[in-house]
Formats: sequence, C-alpha cells, structure tokens
Amino acid sequence: MIYPFKGRQPKISSPFGWRVHPILKVKRHHNGVDYASATGTPVLAVNKGTVVFAGPSMIKFPSGEPAGGGYIVRIRFRNKGKAYTASYMHLKKGSIRQAGIKVGDKVVEGQKLGESGNTGESTGPHLHFEIQEGAKYVWTADGSRYLEPVSFIKARLTK
Repeated sequence: MIYPFKGRQPKISSPFGWRVHPILKVKRHHNGVDYASATGTPVLAVNKGTVVFAGPSMIKFPSGEPAGGGYIVRIRFRNKGKAYTASYMHLKKGSIRQAGIKVGDKVVEGQKLGESGNTGESTGPHLHFEIQEGAKYVWTADGSRYLEPVSFIKARLTK
C-alpha cells in the first residue's frame, strides 16, 4: 500500500473522528481524513483493486451539480485476506474521465484516479479519503465500518 499522493503527503486539515461539520454546523462523525491539497494535484490508488464507483455523488444541489462528496472514486481491494473499500472524494470535475477511470476497471497501486478538487459540500480544495471494512460500501453516520486511514496505510506500506 501507498498513500494517496506522490511524495510528501499534504497536511491533514480535518482528521478522522467526531467533529462539528464545517458546513452543516452539527456534530457528526468524519468517516475519513481531509488532505488540504491544491486543485489539480494527482490522486493515486493506495492499493490495487477494482473500481466500483466513479462519478458524481448521487446527492445533488438545486443547480444539478453533485453535492455530498462531489466527484468520487471508490475502489474495492483486498489486504491480508480481508475486503475493503477506499473512497476518494471532492475530486476535480472532469479529472476522473481524464484519468480514464470507469466502473469495472482494475487499477494498480499508484495509478492516477483523478485530481484533488473542491466539488460537492466542500469548504476548499482537498481530498476526502476513507477506508471502510467489507466488500460493499455502506455509509454510516456513527463511523462504524470505517477505519482511520492514515494508520491503516502506515501499518501496510509497501514503498
């Protein structure tokens, strides 16, 4: 496994765990980490796997633009015999398509998935990155099924 950016990792602007949501202003579990990264920064697959979602969030703003996680890539992968799903959110509009990523693709560790952006419910350019246990992604409000992604990767680094 590797981290989602090449070289030095950007600053984490919002860690995993309970917080006051910066837009909704209510206490919610933050199911991943936010890496503060300039729009256009390449985002990489942390592990080889299969793309199970690539595109806009199903949640929409009145304008029709994607709300929630904005433009998203989800990859199902196995590590030490267990299934996980990695989610990469708020990607720059058009960057998933430009990277040639689509559902069903087999990706390799380090492959470009898109670029960091500011789409969906976002207060600035960043990558929201999650790792969830299990072969099927299921959003939960309380953080169950989610793993703190930085320590998860750190314990499994290959490079």
